Amino acid sequence: MAKIVKTLYIDGGHCRDVGQLKGYFHNLSQDSAVYEDLLDYSKSGDLESWLEKHREEGLARKVAAIDKELGDTEYMNKLMAVFAPDEKPESSFRKPKFEECVSLVVSDKKATHDGFIVELSFEILSFVNEVYEVKLEFGWRDEVFTLCPAKCEGSKGFRKSFTFREAGKGIGELKIFVDGNLIQVEAIGRPGKGTPLQSSIDQDNKVVSVGSVSFEMVYVEGGTFRMGATEEQWKDAYDDKKPVHPVTLSSYLIGKHEVTQALWEEVMGNNPSENEQGGDYPVDNVSWFDCQEFVKKLNARTGMKFRLPTEAEWEYAARGGDRSKGYKYAGGDNLDEVGWYKDNSGGHTHPVGEKNPNELGLYDMSGNVWEWCQDWYDDYTADSQTNPTGPQSGDDCVLRGGSNWYSARYCRVSVRGNGPPGDRDDDNGLRLALSL
Repeated sequence: MAKIVKTLYIDGGHCRDVGQLKGYFHNLSQDSAVYEDLLDYSKSGDLESWLEKHREEGLARKVAAIDKELGDTEYMNKLMAVFAPDEKPESSFRKPKFEECVSLVVSDKKATHDGFIVELSFEILSFVNEVYEVKLEFGWRDEVFTLCPAKCEGSKGFRKSFTFREAGKGIGELKIFVDGNLIQVEAIGRPGKGTPLQSSIDQDNKVVSVGSVSFEMVYVEGGTFRMGATEEQWKDAYDDKKPVHPVTLSSYLIGKHEVTQALWEEVMGNNPSENEQGGDYPVDNVSWFDCQEFVKKLNARTGMKFRLPTEAEWEYAARGGDRSKGYKYAGGDNLDEVGWYKDNSGGHTHPVGEKNPNELGLYDMSGNVWEWCQDWYDDYTADSQTNPTGPQSGDDCVLRGGSNWYSARYCRVSVRGNGPPGDRDDDNGLRLALSL
């Protein structure tokens, strides 16, 4: 048995356990000539020669057509008797479940002027030589494709995008079927960390175009949360993150990414950034006053009412809103996976959206650049609040999220920064908000 596990190769896939071996036996049993040949070689004990011969003769082609039924149990048990004599005979052999072989999440989704774009991320867990039919249904629209994990050898993870045109708000939920069976799919995040797809997911996002630059605003469902240094962050929490207090917010929109240099230059006609790379790099070296002027000009161009997020809106969104998993950083407990900070940035900013998003699909809310909030800075109180906007005046304004220059401690979702509204630093930027 150990020899089989170490040496069996079919179509580039490796046999790693008995369950996978059974699946390969199922494939082999569809060709009686190959089966008889296999028995001959197994009796001689020269398995490796048999494998080499059939690799050369194109064994993969002989077993590529996968029978979706249970197969010939008699043949299967004969093969098991030869190659796995310690295994109990089976009454039937099943095709491995899709979720045993492939982890599937909805990694991105956005509204367009005439529908929606959905991006799926696949992680291959087992390179089985089976073919699965995957079907996406979005209202009256559907997309179908086939996936064979064995053909993904060397590419353990990949993404695939689907466009659903003429898909309006009332079309219902996105459904995903594998071999005709509806499956549970996780949305926005790593496998096991997402939330089930909802009928309203993504339908209230907005894609806004200004000249040649487009950006997305993500819908945040309102709710109540505990703001401040909650339990998962208490060990290294600063005093100004206390006391923890309940906050209730109405629904709103917030930028999927930090404002980029491309967008700032389109609106303002200049690029003030110290890290002047242009394009999708976040704008930096902007003061709170600069941000207010940017918002004013953006609103004049678009006819909309953009603004900076309040500090409470920022923290609620960074925590993942009503989909929060209670992470220390925005999107996970491992900062290297979700943000650019002192230990991994090289001391400079990086293009937005390169790290993993949080539960709402928001990027870079931990690290890259500090983000100005609308509020003036002041100490917390223990009082519950609804849609707080901070004090009426003050000396400093709030900054959130940490930056590429700061240690992980400053990139937690509860950390508060502050600075005079006229200050410009090479790691200060912004993210937009929009009331509903």
